[in-house]
Amino acid sequence: MRQLKLLSRLIVAASMMVSVSAMADQASVMPMKSMPVSAPVAAPAPLAPLTAAQKVQIDQEIHAYLVANPDILIEMSQKLQAKQQQDILDKASKVIPANVQLLAHDPMSPVAGNALAKVTVVEFFDYQCPHCKAMVPALDALILANKNVRVVYKEMPIFGPESEFASRAALAANKQGKYQAFHRALMKSEGRLTDQQILDIAKSVGLDVNKMQAVMNSPDISKELQSTGQLAQQLGLPGTPGFVVLSDTAGKVEFRFIPGQTTQAQLQQAVTDVSTVVPVNTK
Repeated sequence: MRQLKLLSRLIVAASMMVSVSAMADQASVMPMKSMPVSAPVAAPAPLAPLTAAQKVQIDQEIHAYLVANPDILIEMSQKLQAKQQQDILDKASKVIPANVQLLAHDPMSPVAGNALAKVTVVEFFDYQCPHCKAMVPALDALILANKNVRVVYKEMPIFGPESEFASRAALAANKQGKYQAFHRALMKSEGRLTDQQILDIAKSVGLDVNKMQAVMNSPDISKELQSTGQLAQQLGLPGTPGFVVLSDTAGKVEFRFIPGQTTQAQLQQAVTDVSTVVPVNTK
């Protein structure tokens, strides 16, 4: 209804502009002989404001028109979404090249795939995000299909304290060399996580839970989470997941930004796009 009222005001404003324009056009075509040289030109009378009843009537007519033509609302929504998407991409085009080191080469960020690969797929995710869980098979398949790709995991806990607990535990697990096992086990979990459930999962994959808990709140883990949050904010990520696919060979940065859930095919296309000038390193 708010959109309808706004639309009605726009239409009213447009009609007033048309009325004024018509009056001006009429004056411009009036023969000069009908206007004495010495006669002052009278200013047009101000248009009377719409009454409350007229505003209600216009709102009702617009509402009825839109109900009869719902495709207009769909088109408006699509254009708004397209604009929002373009705004995000425009922002990312400035942020990504300036933050390649933090995105692709932060030593605190866990890595999968070929550690020496020149193409990096950065994933921003949350362990309680169902869309992130759905991306696990696609990322696994992407790694298997591309020897020149490495995946960098950016822990982005946005679903509450349990998500942060899980992210801290995962980064602590990385210090024990068991990030992948713990990461996969957390991604397979169903429903809301609890702190105890996270600790139980850690134990089930062979982690030293006491050692893990001792470093979960360390300054370097806190810094990693803070850095990831700042990057996500700068990129304008609306949520999780989000992907940055990039290469930075010889100082030349090529990248693609995917703000949301995607498919293996779309990720593969992004990898192909940024790989055109990148030599393959399969060692």
